[in-house]
Amino acid sequence: MRYAVTSSEMKIYDRNTSEYFGVPSEVLMERASLKVTEHILNWVCDRKCNRKYRTLVVCGVGNNGGDGACIARLLKQQGILVNICVVGDYTKCSDLLLKQLDILKKYGIGTDTFSNIRDNKSESNGIS
Repeated sequence: MRYAVTSSEMKIYDRNTSEYFGVPSEVLMERASLKVTEHILNWVCDRKCNRKYRTLVVCGVGNNGGDGACIARLLKQQGILVNICVVGDYTKCSDLLLKQLDILKKYGIGTDTFSNIRDNKSESNGIS
């Protein structure tokens, strides 16, 4: 069985890589996104299906959301149809996510946002 680090361990590794080794957070995000995109593209290739794939990328408002936005861009560059949804309070987006969302705009990738799904669901169902 493979060991996966905890989120707190990963934060320490990321901070150490950025602060001690001087690798910018944007570079870490790009490299992680490239690997996830590679995995997705291998999955698509294994299907041997002759059709366009469509992907919905759902992101929170933190730095992991920035990874998702970066993955969306990389998938679009590979010909996959992409939609992205940011879930959470848009005013609390991390700087890295905002940077990635700005890049997405330049690639013509639209972004939908939902700030409080639970309240929206309750209102639409008439539940208080």
